[in-house]
Amino acid sequence: MKPRWSPSPIVMAITTHHDWEASLSDTTTTLPGWVPALERLLSIARHDTGQSCRVANFLLASWNAEECGGFDFTELWGVGDPVAEDISL
Repeated sequence: MKPRWSPSPIVMAITTHHDWEASLSDTTTTLPGWVPALERLLSIARHDTGQSCRVANFLLASWNAEECGGFDFTELWGVGDPVAEDISL
């Protein structure tokens, strides 16, 4: 069975795992509050669900709304409360 939604190369590029802790390990600062939220959103965007499609659209619009399209915030009604909280950070 073919998946309903297939991620584009752009989605794949922004959802590739990035180890934030390793990249910041040489500093004494702690991770900003949005970094764990971003990691959770990227993890969700890798899946093939309605919620993951909404999260991927949000990430793409945040990255480049002019070329990737905007994000309709009424779409937050289609995601769980923890995901909506991560998006609102």
